Amino acid sequence: GQNLCGHLNGDANGNNWPLTITCPEQSVIKTIEFASWGTPTGSCGNFKIGKCHAANSINISEALCLNKNSCTIP
Repeated sequence: GQNLCGHLNGDANGNNWPLTITCPEQSVIKTIEFASWGTPTGSCGNFKIGKCHAANSINISEALCLNKNSCTIP
């Protein structure tokens, strides 16, 4: 399978810019290796949890995206 990194942004004023992930036809999202609503550090393939982190980030991302061809994380 292929790996994909995505990054979504927001700010302290409640402005958020969603991330949409779309796989090639006949493909679905099988795993999410990292997700953090907060201030993660690092880069694609090497992200780490930062000083601010929502503990349910991975659970929410998986609920929105696993086994789907496309999903949007708000």
